[in-house]
Amino acid sequence: MGRNGFDVPAEATGAGRAAAWGISPRFDFEAGDIELTGAGRVQMADARESWLLWCVKTVLTEKGACLAYSDNAGTSMRWALEQDKRAAQQEALINAITDALMADPAGRTLSVSGFEFDWAADGVQVSFTLLGADGYQGAVAVSLSDGARLEEGCCMADAAQFIRPDFLAQQDADSIHARMLAAIPDEFDKSEGGFVWDMTYPTAIEKAHAAQYLLPEAIKCMFPLWASGEMLDMHAANRGMRRRPAQCAE
Repeated sequence: MGRNGFDVPAEATGAGRAAAWGISPRFDFEAGDIELTGAGRVQMADARESWLLWCVKTVLTEKGACLAYSDNAGTSMRWALEQDKRAAQQEALINAITDALMADPAGRTLSVSGFEFDWAADGVQVSFTLLGADGYQGAVAVSLSDGARLEEGCCMADAAQFIRPDFLAQQDADSIHARMLAAIPDEFDKSEGGFVWDMTYPTAIEKAHAAQYLLPEAIKCMFPLWASGEMLDMHAANRGMRRRPAQCAE
């Protein structure tokens, strides 16, 4: 019996090792925060539901789009939907979703099968069947435009994507440098390769780095939805939680 109340068969292993099951907070993607009870306590999902939530979140996460993840995390959804033919799109979606979920680092996903597609003008709902290392088999449906839902009553809304604030628009190096040159009197030689250019463009590069990377990362750290590492631990501590090391089921 696992520590969260369901059996994990001895033969249920991934990549030659036992699956690692763990609980996680429930997250309200629409609100962009951890779900709380009426008493203000964090709502926790059990180990199986946490795995199902991980599966849905993985499908909704574009591979390479999140700085907090390795290049292997997420699904190549954009590539799949860029295929020319509907049949090719569906085949690419099957491959992308299967590859992403079978790469579960905790070894909980044994198989992904039974794909069905429901296309609409604004996107597609993909349904498939998951087989877990605990013996659970169930259907999951993910809408690529409207969020996702789990068949057994666990609902999720759109996976919120970080959108850079409007005040950080036009903060690339060339735009910044153009404004800097415009502020310099025309009596100076501002041509590329001149001294004025050489003295201003490096500053534009550094400011662009701050505006396009450092400031957005600082803003992300302010919200649990986008925070990671130590900053995410601080959000958890503020809610009476702390990170626990991953453990294999007993």
